[in-house]
Amino acid sequence: MMLSSPPSKYQPFQQSYATGMNNMTNGMQPSYVN
Repeated sequence: MMLSSPPSKYQPFQQSYATGMNNMTNGMQPSYVN
């Protein structure tokens, strides 16, 4: 990740951001594969 060691206050944001990126990646993959 770009933030190797983010502050504790950014942890929830990083987790939600990572989840959003994973969801978007999973949603985009079928379009690229097909």
